[in-house]
Amino acid sequence: MNKPAVILTPINEAEAVIEPFWDGRLNGFPLWSIDQGIAHGLRVSQEWCLVGFEWQRRPESGPALRMTRRFDVDCRDYDRLVVSVMAPPGTVLRVTAQTDKGIRQFCSPPSPPLKQEHVLELQGASRLEAVTLEIDAATELRKEFGIEAARIILGHHSAAVTEIYAEKDEQEAIAAIMKVG
Repeated sequence: MNKPAVILTPINEAEAVIEPFWDGRLNGFPLWSIDQGIAHGLRVSQEWCLVGFEWQRRPESGPALRMTRRFDVDCRDYDRLVVSVMAPPGTVLRVTAQTDKGIRQFCSPPSPPLKQEHVLELQGASRLEAVTLEIDAATELRKEFGIEAARIILGHHSAAVTEIYAEKDEQEAIAAIMKVG
């Protein structure tokens, strides 16, 4: 199967763009595969220089947004993939890159209400084959299903990692203390 060829847009000696969302004539947004989200009211659209997304309610399972694009990018001159995103506050971004050297993953801390750049180390990869972006609400997962279920859903190896990304519910702790005495 042929993968869509991608031409890097060099910015300087150290950086290049693989997905110029800011230019409707150049960007590959139509080539991204977006998981259906009708049941939870997911809407994704190209807007001038960005891809906008929103959902009405938490999905029954899986991330609120998952989008994947196949690439065939020579990345031997680069050591990391940078993803710039303004996700809803409290949500986490998981980036998965398929490379010639295997899977590379990154999971962000809960998002603040502003744009963030996240870095995924390519660890010696020379070809970027696919990128998957997932956005999920770690704090909501923890509140609704507990820390262990949130750990599994978010793909963390230990609950200690999930503790970092899912905010603790202090009101719940106060209510428990009041009840126990």
